[in-house]
Amino acid sequence: MKSEITAEMRRRTEVSGTEMTALEADRTFDLVVGAIKTVVHRDGTARLPGLGTFTKKFQLGRQARNPRTGEPVSVPGRDVIKFKATKPAQG
Repeated sequence: MKSEITAEMRRRTEVSGTEMTALEADRTFDLVVGAIKTVVHRDGTARLPGLGTFTKKFQLGRQARNPRTGEPVSVPGRDVIKFKATKPAQG
């Protein structure tokens, strides 16, 4: 998915007359994703109009199994980022 988005970023910059290299598109993508993560962890939510809302949620710890040995493993709780698309972005 990342490669598809960065390819589209490059295509759009070519159309506008200012070309973006693959490396620049990749770095720009990483900067945007990093900024969203930072805002969500700091403020608890990040809204992107026309796209959706990223929200921080706490996922409770749980018991899981090691797939190799079948032994029970305790997975601690952690913060996760959830995304909900806005109505127009849903298609």
